Order: sequence, then C-alpha cells, then structure tokens
Amino acid sequence: PKEPLRTAWAAEAPPEETLGRLDPRDLDRSGRVDILDAMLLALRVGEARADRLSGEWDFNLDGRVDGGDVELVAARAVAIDA
Repeated sequence: PKEPLRTAWAAEAPPEETLGRLDPRDLDRSGRVDILDAMLLALRVGEARADRLSGEWDFNLDGRVDGGDVELVAARAVAIDA
C-alpha cells in the first residue's frame, strides 16, 4: 500500500489497528475527514499533473484527480452527519 500523506500539522496517527478502517478521504490519516484533507489534495492537484496523481484519490470516479475530487473531500469535511 502507498504511504499516506504526512504533514507537520497532522494530528498524531491513529492506533495501528484502526488504519485499515480509515476513510480513504482522510489523506493525513488523522482519523477524520476534515478541511485539512481537502487542502492537502488541493495542494497536490495544484503542484502536479493530474495524470501523475494517485488514482486512489479519484474520489468522484471520473478518471481524473482534480478540483472535483477536492470539492468532494471538502463537502465531506463540512457535512453534518444525521
């Protein structure tokens, strides 16, 4: 498996036994999908050619990693769960 994105401001990594259950949109592996995950993806989209980005980040399944995927992660980050 690919190594998750790490940042200086990422929260402490969750316990090893929970890693397999994390939401794939939790790019910094903080244990929750938040606006920092959307920001990480936006930075990656902005700094690289989309065809070179990991296909696992194609969250809207349109064959590209782009702003649409960033929007999807951001929407999840601010969603209010029922």
